[in-house]
Amino acid sequence: MSGTASVNAAVGALIGLTSSYVVQRIAGTVEGTQIFGTAAMTMAVLAALVAIGAVSLFSWGRVRYPVVYGVGLAGLAIVGAVNALPAPGEWNELPVALGVAVGLLMVPVLLTATVQVWFFGGLIAAGVLGYQWDNLLGVDHLRYPGSIDPPVHTWQVAVVVVSAAALLTVMWWRRADHVDLDLSGRTVAFGATLALTSGLLARLSIETSWLPFAAVLLVLAIFVAGVRWLPRESLATLAALTAAAAVLVIEPGLDREPSTVTLVAGSAAVIGGLVVGLHLRRAGLAVGVCAGAALVGALSFVSDASWVRIVAGAVLLFAAAMAGGSALPLAPSLLAGWTVLPVLASLTARELPTSTDGAVPAWVGVTADSYDSASPFRLHAELTAQAPPHAFEPRPDLIVPGLIAAALCAACAVWLTRRTD
Repeated sequence: MSGTASVNAAVGALIGLTSSYVVQRIAGTVEGTQIFGTAAMTMAVLAALVAIGAVSLFSWGRVRYPVVYGVGLAGLAIVGAVNALPAPGEWNELPVALGVAVGLLMVPVLLTATVQVWFFGGLIAAGVLGYQWDNLLGVDHLRYPGSIDPPVHTWQVAVVVVSAAALLTVMWWRRADHVDLDLSGRTVAFGATLALTSGLLARLSIETSWLPFAAVLLVLAIFVAGVRWLPRESLATLAALTAAAAVLVIEPGLDREPSTVTLVAGSAAVIGGLVVGLHLRRAGLAVGVCAGAALVGALSFVSDASWVRIVAGAVLLFAAAMAGGSALPLAPSLLAGWTVLPVLASLTARELPTSTDGAVPAWVGVTADSYDSASPFRLHAELTAQAPPHAFEPRPDLIVPGLIAAALCAACAVWLTRRTD
């Protein structure tokens, strides 16, 4: 890989990691605007809409790439500034501010086809492994409520600095290039509708037990609407990415047991999947692997052995990354709209009937009603005692969602294979 390609890949991966990490971090807050059911969904939907609006504006004229990367730098600066506040959780508009920031941050990778794959990989990796990363580094998911000192760690500062340096480097390399983007109004409308529909689905279903079923209907609706409104090439890529997001619903525990082994296994699985997908470039085969991985993940819930879930989770991450590596690039507006689906998948997994068992991270159960502002550390201790982070428990009720995800992926694989033939 050349120096230019390496820096581009670093930009894509860092922005993907940062964007998804910020989303899963905000799930640990107890306050804030919740337009779309939860703070995380609100932030994800707003980020997608801001990104779609920005790329649409850039498609109207011959804008130079330094402007595009400048927008990304502005988003990165806002993310860093918000995270450096003494108590950002006390700011109700925190999800809105971070949503706008992440939307701006995503713009450079959305408009650069060659880095979309690495952005996808970073997005998946941080969404699944971010909680475990925090556990290994001793970062409290309840850092926002009642915080006194700025919740900034050295590694977070390093990520911001490296990301800014990479963006500035590519900005300099591409200072004479213009954005040449033919963005159809249909793909813009489809991407925005996908993001809004996902958010409204979460808003309407979060207080009920229907969210998993509604999510399945959303996947089917995406395909039916895509057949009617999208070019076949865009539909094929979006279908593969949707299948990759679907298997994350049954991710069996890589984000629940803090261990160097599980973090390394998950990271290696994502990188390996991206490399294999880029080499083979067969979306039908990759989605077929997702179907098999979903079946493995579903069956792993009958076991209480941690190594079973580690292996199953690594297989799922490998399959999801392989699907992204095989199918991307995608129209910027469609990829922006798709970024909401992994967040919806995570929310769906937590809202399944067995989501209250000890295998779920302690911070998931935090609500504004249960938060005691006078004693945030006591609340954290009580929640940790209720749900020890090292606990693995059999969750047989998750077999059915796993089988549904496997069936959807298998059907998608058959369609993609027939389309290729």
